[in-house]
Amino acid sequence: MKSNVSAENVEAFILTFNRKNLLVQSLDSLLAQTVRGLQITVLDNGSTDGTPEALANYVKRGVRYLRTGEEGNFKRAQQLCQRDWVLLFHDDDILHPGYISSALKIINERLDWVMVASSMSFESAPQPNWVHPTAPPAYTTCNSPRDLAALMYWGYPLCFPSVLYRAEAFRHQEIETAIYGKVCDRPLLLNVAKHGATAVIHFPFVKYRQHSGQDSASGDSGPYASQLAALHQNYHRLLGSDITSRFGRSFVVNNYSLLRNEFKNLGPRDREKFPDFGSYWSFMSKIEATSQLSRMLGMRAAGWIRRLQYLIRVKLNLL
Repeated sequence: MKSNVSAENVEAFILTFNRKNLLVQSLDSLLAQTVRGLQITVLDNGSTDGTPEALANYVKRGVRYLRTGEEGNFKRAQQLCQRDWVLLFHDDDILHPGYISSALKIINERLDWVMVASSMSFESAPQPNWVHPTAPPAYTTCNSPRDLAALMYWGYPLCFPSVLYRAEAFRHQEIETAIYGKVCDRPLLLNVAKHGATAVIHFPFVKYRQHSGQDSASGDSGPYASQLAALHQNYHRLLGSDITSRFGRSFVVNNYSLLRNEFKNLGPRDREKFPDFGSYWSFMSKIEATSQLSRMLGMRAAGWIRRLQYLIRVKLNLL
């Protein structure tokens, strides 16, 4: 059975803080969508860079601008959302003009979608010049949190600000920053995925801006070892370590290399706790954020694992 969702059933929230110059580019990309009726709200977490003045003309064009309180932007979006579908967009990325239209076509194919998302391109200076898909974009269907977890653990470039959430599921989610820190978006998606199916579009509908001012570029605020451990533990619980299943293979094949890369990027605070990778791996092992099989494969079959990862990434259109 199909649904009948239009852009008038969708609202977008842009969460911002002191990025007025980048914010207006993000806003322009939302306003340039090929479908009309999208409600856009900017939630400002107390900017001091002249953001209100920079948005004056956008407000005249129908964009809502709100200063948030102590509850923060995410909870404020949950409280404010009134339409059936919700987009939380970054204030430093650019959205393809055809994204909402393409996502709506998928949403209307079946009734049990709870999320639609796309992949992304990584760019230091994204410009609003786009390659347009020549056919309806292909997508992967994840019918369960395990399906979505397996896809993400393989390193699929799922773009978190591209996610359209069914509002009835989005409103009741907890953003678990105390446990996961800056990587709390991943558990959020896995929790939402418990409520229905997820479509992940292969075409990169978001230009994800890489710059020194973005939160993920700074190790001073994490993610810390305890937060990374909680994330891998969450994946392990969902995927398991049974290499005969595609879920277990996703975890076992990727876990060791992910831990090695994370160890290299640990901040000074964690470096004092874990002076070498062995101590870091032991910490992860104690809380079942890794497995002996993951380590064995990672240490003895690094070349084979890299080839397998390459083949999987080709199959998933990541290369």
